[in-house]
Amino acid sequence: MVVQPPQPKTIPRNAQLTKADRRFARWMTAAAFFSLIVLSLILFFLVYQSLPAITNQGFWNFLTTTEWDSKSTAGGETVEDPVFGVAAMLWGTILIAIIAILIGLPVSLGLAVFIVFVAPRGVAGLLRNIIDFLAAIPSIVFGLWAISALTAKGKEWGEWLTTNAGFIPIFKNDLGIWVGTPIIGGIVLAVMVTPIITSVAREVLSRTPPDLVNAAQSLGGTLWPTLRYVAFPFAKSGIVAATMLGLGRALGETVAVFYVLNLTYGSINWYKIVNPEGGSIASLIVAKFSEADPLEISALLGGGLVLFVITLVVNVIATTIARATVTDK
Repeated sequence: MVVQPPQPKTIPRNAQLTKADRRFARWMTAAAFFSLIVLSLILFFLVYQSLPAITNQGFWNFLTTTEWDSKSTAGGETVEDPVFGVAAMLWGTILIAIIAILIGLPVSLGLAVFIVFVAPRGVAGLLRNIIDFLAAIPSIVFGLWAISALTAKGKEWGEWLTTNAGFIPIFKNDLGIWVGTPIIGGIVLAVMVTPIITSVAREVLSRTPPDLVNAAQSLGGTLWPTLRYVAFPFAKSGIVAATMLGLGRALGETVAVFYVLNLTYGSINWYKIVNPEGGSIASLIVAKFSEADPLEISALLGGGLVLFVITLVVNVIATTIARATVTDK
């Protein structure tokens, strides 16, 4: 006969909470529902406002057309039918976000590893404060910095890449213009997402069980084997979640990208990161909104709706992964 071990008695959750705890829990629950309501209202507003343009253009055409032309007007009426499509801007948004993650992720992981496993306590605390400060800088400051610091350098980098690596298609410049290229936008976004990814990666790496780290080091493991076989496997889900949170920030960034990107229509720049072609949905909205007629404003809000849905999906995936990480640990 198999004897079952005694099961521990569980204490009801409410019995562990004081009156203040229950009040705090109610307030936090109300705040969470309020945030959900606000998010739903924003979604409803975008859908309602973008319906005229999407109905006029057709939903599929709106997503797949690369042209954006409000046509000419005479006497307040449109002479020709306008054409609105976000395909070029949508792919441009994704392209510069991918560039940002490819540049920012290694830097972020390096900083997180240095803070958690290498730096003395005082240096680690200083770096944490600096990274938190960088995360709070407004995006317009990054945009102004990019204009003054990266415009000239972007020309040098683009010419060097085309001269020395132009045989690789992504580094080939066909136009001879070096300002407003996707790689510059990607670098700016990489600087902006690095503090976010670093903060989350640092937190999950710091939760690596010390016993596992000490065991790996006692067996003769240096820093890299310890990271490869202990820390990174333990924190991999959290690192993925941090990366996707950074991706969500990169997809939705507006002002900084607007300052450093050229807006071009008619074709999609699939991969040429040093060609000044493309743009992003957010920069398109900033560039066109002030002078748009009602139908074009509706189309711009349709682009905002597409960007909203993409960013929401990315953040939901990141939250799901982060929650799974906490559950596993």
